[in-house]
Amino acid sequence: MAKIKNLALFFSPLLILTLFSLLYFQRQGFKNSEQLHKIQAGIDSIKMEQFYSYVLNYGGYISVPLRKEMLVSDSSNKYIKIKQLIDKKKYVYHFDETNCFTCVEKYLPFLKKLSLKAGNGNVIILGSYEKKENLFLTLHGYDLKDIPVYNINPAYLRDTKLGEINTPYIFEMDSSLQTKQFYIPEKSLPNLSELYDKTAFNH
Repeated sequence: MAKIKNLALFFSPLLILTLFSLLYFQRQGFKNSEQLHKIQAGIDSIKMEQFYSYVLNYGGYISVPLRKEMLVSDSSNKYIKIKQLIDKKKYVYHFDETNCFTCVEKYLPFLKKLSLKAGNGNVIILGSYEKKENLFLTLHGYDLKDIPVYNINPAYLRDTKLGEINTPYIFEMDSSLQTKQFYIPEKSLPNLSELYDKTAFNH
């Protein structure tokens, strides 16, 4: 984590310099709407990258409210308790059926790479679907045979602060159900996913 924070300290001045440069040129009177649009897009990108960098660095302070007695189900309609599913350190990728599926789908290749490092069964997908069969149909064809997929009642997480952000997220959790390494993947910032990969296995 210290390495990641050092990287953040290194890149922060560059981001600030870029921001001020964009603002300077904007004030010089660019009248062309296309140029202004590009400038604004650059500013928005910097703000977004700073936000996700913050989440990556301080994700340890975010808690996913899973409880040991909560039930999840697999594709064969077998129910098990969370305490049985997460009986040791595992990486959990959660998404809700209301999330943008393009965002969900974009992260699946990275999830496969994470699974190779963590070992079979140590990375799981936890979907929140009203009709659980829709979750398994949605993921059919993505070659996720080494990543167990389970469905959890959407009511468990949808009405929480995390549910309000309406986006997929990944986190580490062990048998104590303490959240660690919480991260929100952002499809427009793939480098941050690579950074998460390094962080998750070096903390």
